[in-house]
Amino acid sequence: MPKLSLECAFAHENEGIYATLNGMGFSYQDITIIGEAFVEWAGAQEKPVLDIGAAYGFAALKALQRGACVIANDLSPQHLEILTQRVTSDLAPGLTLKVGRFPEQLDFPEASLSGIFASNVLHFLRPRQLKEALQKIHSWLLPGGKVFVVVMSPYIECLKLVIPVFEAQKGGGAKWPGVMPSSRFKPSGEIQVFLPEKIHVFDKITLERVFKEYDFIIDHIEYISRPNWPVEWQYDGRESVGLIASKPF
Repeated sequence: MPKLSLECAFAHENEGIYATLNGMGFSYQDITIIGEAFVEWAGAQEKPVLDIGAAYGFAALKALQRGACVIANDLSPQHLEILTQRVTSDLAPGLTLKVGRFPEQLDFPEASLSGIFASNVLHFLRPRQLKEALQKIHSWLLPGGKVFVVVMSPYIECLKLVIPVFEAQKGGGAKWPGVMPSSRFKPSGEIQVFLPEKIHVFDKITLERVFKEYDFIIDHIEYISRPNWPVEWQYDGRESVGLIASKPF
């Protein structure tokens, strides 16, 4: 069997975009302003940080280079195998691997983590799973610890059939307007091969409300433009939503 490497992953013609090996979307070398904030925070902490759905470890590796102790979690052991090959021997002692599906298969002691990064993870969770996820994140963080989140919005060109459904559900008062029935979620182009049948998209208002409901203080929230994405994925600069929130002292 050939040795797994980052080059084994489908690399889009746009540099820095890698398909996951388990059909759960893509991993991006550009970790966004939210990921960079996580890396800066992680490097200043004494307690470990957690990268949920780390995939090939673009954020985890940067945090290790800043001196953080990083727990890298992913559903795919193959992804984490590729990450370990990318970590130099001097950084390896700071890395811990945790294979498992979040939130069901992942547990840590209460108040044991100083920071958590979850990029392109929460939009794969249904409401019941999302509730469990936020309860666990809140429990795992130290008082004053921070969670850094990037999620998919409905405002993506190849998902544009989702936009009127999302806006109609939100306008009708739905608590979870971003839950897309499989019959309505029909991505176009090559992206459909790399996404599951169901997805849960967010806008700023919905994401902020959910985190406030679970006793987080919102430090920052913004739409994230994706100019490095393929043109056929881009929409109007609101392709992703980024959030940084704190657990109260």
